[in-house]
Amino acid sequence: MSRGGALSYEPKRYWSDLHEREASRLSAVGYAALGEGFNRVAYRRRLAAAERLLLASAVPPNRLLEAAVGVGAYAPLWRKLGVREWVGVDISEHAIASLRERFPDGSFHALDLASPDESAWAPVCRSSGYDVVTAIDVLYHLPDDVAFARALIHLAGQVRPGGVLVLSDVFVQRPVRLSEHVARRPLGTYEDLLRPMGLSFSGREPVFAVLSAPVPRSGVRMDAALALLWRIAQKEIRMTPAAARDLVGAGMAGALSPLDTALCRAGASRGTNLELAAFRRQLAPPRSA
Repeated sequence: MSRGGALSYEPKRYWSDLHEREASRLSAVGYAALGEGFNRVAYRRRLAAAERLLLASAVPPNRLLEAAVGVGAYAPLWRKLGVREWVGVDISEHAIASLRERFPDGSFHALDLASPDESAWAPVCRSSGYDVVTAIDVLYHLPDDVAFARALIHLAGQVRPGGVLVLSDVFVQRPVRLSEHVARRPLGTYEDLLRPMGLSFSGREPVFAVLSAPVPRSGVRMDAALALLWRIAQKEIRMTPAAARDLVGAGMAGALSPLDTALCRAGASRGTNLELAAFRRQLAPPRSA
């Protein structure tokens, strides 16, 4: 995969500018151009998928580390699942300052996941690790392969024995750079990096089929149809006057949700749209007498 080439992307500047402009709105972490209405519906589906995967993992998330915590969109799910210690990190200092005001019971820290400075992780390191570490909708925003691997390995190191790491991607067949800030990778890429750290793949859960941008596989008609439907839907929302965009976006997302659910359940979205994957860290071997 390309390590940058002619594309210019500075993660800290990109996300800091977005968080300052969108000011704690879901559009800061979702599709900014589609408005808050679309993103509210889409995030309900994201939270539902995360809940299904975490319940299936059967790991009580008492202590949780959330990478790219953003605007705290998953807070309702963490409360529902009984998270006792919520630690969040984000590259945007503006996002962190806002979270500290809105969620005083949490612990939030500004952190570049790909930083080569090991000491930057000191505020969030726990000797006993976390029950659950999440890296949802963040690792594919690290197109540089070295930065991606560094971030993934750092996060995996925070998972306690028996705990799980939850991350998201489209899990394409072959790596592909889609834009300056989006690079999709196969599931095998994650497995190859996590296996030496004692984490193995334990489950996956589809998130979207048509409510996020698909990555069509060559020659697969269904994929082409899903991509066309996405292009039409998001174009209609983007062309709507700003005053009505939230309403139209929510309506469009709501209307497409039953189809999205049916396609996900049928497996039509696997390998072409967003999924969550869980990796469980093996229990430490017993000490010899």
